[in-house]
Amino acid sequence: MTSFLYRVLLAITAVAPAGGAAALTFWLRDHAIGYAIGIGAASALLVIICSLIIVFADRTLPVEQIETKEVEPADNRVLEFLLTYMLPVFSSIAIKDVTASLALFCYSTGIILLLVIQGNCLYFNPVLSIIGYRFYIIKSQDDMKYLLISKKNYHRSIRSIRYVQLSDYIFMETTK
Repeated sequence: MTSFLYRVLLAITAVAPAGGAAALTFWLRDHAIGYAIGIGAASALLVIICSLIIVFADRTLPVEQIETKEVEPADNRVLEFLLTYMLPVFSSIAIKDVTASLALFCYSTGIILLLVIQGNCLYFNPVLSIIGYRFYIIKSQDDMKYLLISKKNYHRSIRSIRYVQLSDYIFMETTK
């Protein structure tokens, strides 16, 4: 898999919590059980896919090492991204028609995904946070900033990190 493919797959799987909320909305507000089950199942599948992507990346991508100057916890940014991903759900609640709600949810989610995929931004996948990963902004010796995804909890500066590269600016600390 290329780093572009990892970026796309991680962005898509990041909408799983919003899909879960949409499924609940369709079920409770609209009694549209078919939509609710479909979106809920797709959201559950996205969580599984996200977990598999991380395992696959850890096992197959080449391991690299970076020397860091500083590390900054970035877990608080997960909430910001989660709220962004939830905007389509909040928008669709205002519409009473089930089909129009679904169309607005899909359109809004698509626009957010397109911006995340096409932009060279650091984004935070809330699914990774849910399954126990932490996020850090690390600064390399040449003052470049990267997003580090790790199972470890860092309280102070780290010097050397072994990682696999998921995209240009996103690293995942490796277990190998």
